[in-house]
Amino acid sequence: MTIEEKISSFRQSAEEIPGVVIIHNLKDLSVAFMNSRGLKTLGVTLAALQEMGDKWHFRFFDEKESAEYVPKIIGLLERNSETEFITLFQRVKTVDDWKWYHTSMKIFLWNETGKPILTIGIATPIDPSHDITAKVARLVDENNFLRENVQKFNRLTSREKEVLVFLAEGQSSQMISDSLFISVATVETHRRNIRRKLEAENSYKLGDYVRAFNLK
Repeated sequence: MTIEEKISSFRQSAEEIPGVVIIHNLKDLSVAFMNSRGLKTLGVTLAALQEMGDKWHFRFFDEKESAEYVPKIIGLLERNSETEFITLFQRVKTVDDWKWYHTSMKIFLWNETGKPILTIGIATPIDPSHDITAKVARLVDENNFLRENVQKFNRLTSREKEVLVFLAEGQSSQMISDSLFISVATVETHRRNIRRKLEAENSYKLGDYVRAFNLK
């Protein structure tokens, strides 16, 4: 079956699915098809979307966040299973604003040698009033922070990481001294070294490291 035949056979069904349907051409990562619900959400025509080629990702998705789920997509293609699908969260730039979507994706078509040539994704919006929306946003922010600051964090010693947790809680040097059974002077040295290595000005910033690197 050709790409055109596969899409044509699915076109009507795609319009009835309660979500955004996206079919990618793996040859150049362009959009081979998107249902009318999706085009309306993005405020574009299919022709305009296809003219963008693989650049459409940079217009409608956050590049930093994409780095989190692209490896999952690559893994899906490498395993090349007829039954496997993956799920991921994506923040999409719609005609109104950035909105969170939950996407399910699988391989949709193979060529005569068994190589994947199309993928299909079905994206449904996440209710912004739902608790999970805030949780997903926080998780993505923490992952981005971790990726951008992992080199700084790795400069800390084991003891400095212990002290970091207390500093993020706003504890005084005396309190940290009592908890770790070290002198106040030693705590102060650790405090200076931590702020210098992490380039952090306040406890809130230190807390970002504690949360992102799962220290507590």
